[in-house]
Amino acid sequence: MGINLERKYQLDYKIKLAKEYEAQGKLLHAVQIYQAILNEDSQFIEACISLAEIYERLGNNESTVELLKSFLENDPECKEVRLFFGQFLIRNSRWDEAIEVMSYILPEEEPLISFFIGYSHFMLKEFEIARHNMLNFVSLEKKSDLINEANIYLAKIEIELKNFESALQYAKRAEIFYSNFWELNLIYAILYYNLGMHAHAVIPVEKAIKLNPKEASTYEWAGKIYLKLGEYLKAEK
Repeated sequence: MGINLERKYQLDYKIKLAKEYEAQGKLLHAVQIYQAILNEDSQFIEACISLAEIYERLGNNESTVELLKSFLENDPECKEVRLFFGQFLIRNSRWDEAIEVMSYILPEEEPLISFFIGYSHFMLKEFEIARHNMLNFVSLEKKSDLINEANIYLAKIEIELKNFESALQYAKRAEIFYSNFWELNLIYAILYYNLGMHAHAVIPVEKAIKLNPKEASTYEWAGKIYLKLGEYLKAEK
């Protein structure tokens, strides 16, 4: 018992030291300590995730992948590392790999999995599967801050599937928190355009442009809307 306690103190001290090196920007020093910890205990979760984060900061993504894969091969049930790995893969647009890594966790155990898998399928333009997962997330998770973001994606998915009335319902659910988000205003403009309500589309598309003047798609949709309304000078502009 004493030996285990002493070992715990040693590991805690090493973790603290590595964190201090990170705070000082001495990342390579921190890497050496985390690697030493993992040589002693290859399944030390905190050291694994911290080392993976540093590899990512250093742009050494393949080392991150190798590290996390190795950890999960030895402990495939570790949800914390699996969830971290899935999010890393999403950040790096590795959608198929993210889906594979996260599919080991049941959504009933971790509803967030449905959101991330749904998002990955959305990015792969697999909209039916994306919708299924986003709906699953919304039904399982009642308090998450991501509920409103899920409704944004459900609106975008329904637009892709040309279910414009359904998309409008999801957009309205997200409006309480996202009324000043440029993309929600663009979604409203697209929906009103496709529902033949071209005059209604003007205010949200103009608001989207004002909120994000560097986004090209807002101008494209504004042009389409003004063209439908016969306002050719505005459309040309």
